[in-house]
Amino acid sequence: MTAIPTTALMPFSTLFEEGEAVLQSHALLPGNAPPLFGQRDRWEFHAHPRPANVAPADWKAVFDLADPAWNLRIRELLMIMLNPEHPAVMARGPRRATRRPCKVTYAIQIARTARQLANWAREQGLAGDLRLWDADVARAYIEQCRLRLKPKSLTMQVLMVRKLHDLAPYLTGGGLAEDPWPGQSAHQVAEVAQAAVTTENVQPQMWFAVIRAAWMYVHEFAPDILAARDRLCSLQQGAAARMGAEEFERRLGAYLSDPANKVPVHRGGRFVGGVPVPVGSVNMGMLCLLLGVQSRSGAAGLLREPRGVGVRRLVEGALAAGRSTPGGLSDACAVVARPDGSSRSWHPGMGLAEVGRELIALRNACYTLVAGLSMMRDSEIREITRGSVVEHYGSPAVVSRKHKADENVPVEHWWIADQVAEAITVAEEVSWHEELIFTGVRHGGLLSSRGDADGGMFESGRIIRDFIKHVNLGSRDSGLSIPAGRCTPQQFRKTMAMLTARRPGGEIAVHHQLKHVAVRVMANRMTEGYWASDGAWSKLLDTALEDVRIERLADLYADHAAGRPLGFGPAAEKLGKTFEAVREQAEHLRSTGQARHGDKRVEFDLLRAARISIRFGTLNHCTLDERNPVGAKCLEAGLTLPDGHTGPVQNLCRPGRCANSLIRSEHLPVYQAERGGLLTLLENPRLSPPQRGALQRQLDEVADVIARAEP
Repeated sequence: MTAIPTTALMPFSTLFEEGEAVLQSHALLPGNAPPLFGQRDRWEFHAHPRPANVAPADWKAVFDLADPAWNLRIRELLMIMLNPEHPAVMARGPRRATRRPCKVTYAIQIARTARQLANWAREQGLAGDLRLWDADVARAYIEQCRLRLKPKSLTMQVLMVRKLHDLAPYLTGGGLAEDPWPGQSAHQVAEVAQAAVTTENVQPQMWFAVIRAAWMYVHEFAPDILAARDRLCSLQQGAAARMGAEEFERRLGAYLSDPANKVPVHRGGRFVGGVPVPVGSVNMGMLCLLLGVQSRSGAAGLLREPRGVGVRRLVEGALAAGRSTPGGLSDACAVVARPDGSSRSWHPGMGLAEVGRELIALRNACYTLVAGLSMMRDSEIREITRGSVVEHYGSPAVVSRKHKADENVPVEHWWIADQVAEAITVAEEVSWHEELIFTGVRHGGLLSSRGDADGGMFESGRIIRDFIKHVNLGSRDSGLSIPAGRCTPQQFRKTMAMLTARRPGGEIAVHHQLKHVAVRVMANRMTEGYWASDGAWSKLLDTALEDVRIERLADLYADHAAGRPLGFGPAAEKLGKTFEAVREQAEHLRSTGQARHGDKRVEFDLLRAARISIRFGTLNHCTLDERNPVGAKCLEAGLTLPDGHTGPVQNLCRPGRCANSLIRSEHLPVYQAERGGLLTLLENPRLSPPQRGALQRQLDEVADVIARAEP
């Protein structure tokens, strides 16, 4: 590295005015002023819609640098990136980089990494004039960063350094004279692995435990938690601000005159002044609410004051008679089965503190279930708004959020399972935010902690960790337990992609859900790593999927045995003959005494042994036999198949015309939705004759399927 003399740069930009707004190419929210270029300490971007998983305190670019040259340089860098078609920029000649405005989140990252480079340059005694830097200086900085950063984080550093070269003609005082890595991409410089995804799958034992616990909270525990929350709200709304000792004692006496009423007590786990609250001690805050006075009114001191003799006498008498209850808001929680075979209420009783903790746990359970079963990114989950669950082509889907006033953000649909739809519905009940559902929770007149006044829970990894910790703390009552291990939203996305890809047509579904269809066309190897096989899951999946396949096959066999139609098409007739052979064989075993009469396991075992070729799908069930693929439309002559390919080609399936296709009544909603979509398209008067003809042929085929499949 060569020694570089220090030079001074101009304190004002030769390109931008001090009073210019920074966000000239982005959507703005009403009532918020955008930052100005001349603000030298920081730019706060609250005038632009903020992603739900970004804290308000992080929605800014900071320029806390003593060196005015670097301060100006970083501000100019961001201004150009945010406004690439600014008249002053365009006047200096055509840009080599993209002319699309960068996202605010990217600009904040560039500002952060540029400050790190500026601080490193100061420590090294380097010049503020980048024109005097040679390529070795930039490469030395990246090599120093390589020692402490992972490859993906290092990529941002490389991108920032390259910006200082690409935008050099536009920066006041210039930038880097040469590209430190000509002919190499930022990923190549950072040595980001291109052949595989480094994210690990969630291990099977943990995945099942976490998903089961989240589903129990959403489906079984939610009614109890929400009922306790609603009762707390009702009590707080009707509570008086203050109450005299005599009135309090009178109300307490009237309350205890009913044998069904009990004194709420603490369950333990709380601390006051660093001292643990004794288990079984009176929960005066909850008792005050039950008697119609606010818990923070000072009435809690009635047990200690001399005038509280009567109150103490009544309370102690009730406790001595065994009339106590943990919590006070809920006494009859749902009964759940425990691993040891016993049954008990999942929660002994919720009070003021418990209902708040359980509401947060319920919100976290909803998030965990959506992250675990939908393949959505954390940022996409956090943008889910109220009323986002819709029907999309006959199946439930969730609509991603469209930012207000931003017409450039497209609306996207994610197909979801019924359990995910239920989790989103429950999250709507928990959230207090007018739009977003994964925010803070409100219980009574209080908000949950950790920055929820703005509606945010910004550490999504912590959401899952907190849920796991909460479940394990309450395992004695709920019977739920989650083993130790790492579990993040990205790991859930990776794991679900791998699980989905194991199903027929799964690769197509994975690409649709991951929004990588275009990437798939280009055969990007990075995406393939998302559904790569996992040794810990393989044996489990192979066994589980085969069991599910045989169970569904047994359901079809039961329909045939009961005289119900299997479906329509040649495949139905072929499958019916196979079922008849299985039935005759089962009857033979029973008649010869080799099997007991009425034992349904006989047919189940015979179905498994028959090795019936069937692939269950959403559009149809495919009965193609790889040993004899006669009549398969997807394998017609002239089709070039990849080396080593076996079985049907899912994306070329013609369900209505293939001899191996079995269509049943459960498939009809998809075709009915497609018919509606085609009819809508045909109403367009601007269609060309070839387009109209193609759509009409497709409609005729869909209509034929519906006509033949409808009972």
